[in-house]
Amino acid sequence: MAGPGSPEGLRMDGGAEVRAAFVAAFEPYVRARAEARLAGFVAAAGFSEAEAALAGESLEAAFGRGRTWLAERLGELASEPFAEQRRGPLELFQEAMKFPTGALAAAGVPPPERDEAVVNALPGDLYDLAPATSRDLGEEAWAAHLAWGAAKARALRPPTVGVLSRNLMDKSKLEGALRAAGMRTAPVEGGGELPEGLSALLADVEHPAAREAVERAAATGVPCAAFGPHVDKEALAAAEGWGAQLSVPRSAAFRDPAALIRRILAGVASPDD
Repeated sequence: MAGPGSPEGLRMDGGAEVRAAFVAAFEPYVRARAEARLAGFVAAAGFSEAEAALAGESLEAAFGRGRTWLAERLGELASEPFAEQRRGPLELFQEAMKFPTGALAAAGVPPPERDEAVVNALPGDLYDLAPATSRDLGEEAWAAHLAWGAAKARALRPPTVGVLSRNLMDKSKLEGALRAAGMRTAPVEGGGELPEGLSALLADVEHPAAREAVERAAATGVPCAAFGPHVDKEALAAAEGWGAQLSVPRSAAFRDPAALIRRILAGVASPDD
């Protein structure tokens, strides 16, 4: 099960939506701008009907190539974890302007004057075709892009882990190890609601409120790892029945609690230990 903030669950939340919206917006957006550039030049240059038709066909083919290229690149982006992405959907959309740009250049259309700041930002956008923001692509594309950005921000935020342990010394050691690994910790008491914004729960099966906490985590979609004495196999098995994704011996939890949390965030359903 992939929980909130998990690498799998948030590999690219909203990726399908932004891909569909951007691909749908591509041709209507670029057609209006590129055809206006070509029409103005054709009229000024006195193209024959045959020459104008040939230039139009070349531009039409460029729309199709650009749309296909954009769909493929956005699909690849959607398959990457957020942390490994080096470009965003809008940057890919802007790069896709290279196809109609090439067609206009091949037709001999002279590039217009462009502001120096625009040239520096998008040097290859000779005909000023690229959108400055996703809002230029319409409300649907803009909304999908905003949702994608929000999902990326959530995914890259360090996970917040709640530690439930009956032993204060154990709890301190576990929390210290998690923080040393770049994670955040939140206090979890013996009963009641779990802290807001919790990404995962690490629970000691020997704590009197362990079952309540694990069941509450499961009900709210928070992945949980339980730990306890290795000799108490019944308690460890019971924890999985309560909803824990993993139940491991105490020694495994203390050896590398951060690795344990990463495993449950990634949706691992059974321990290697």
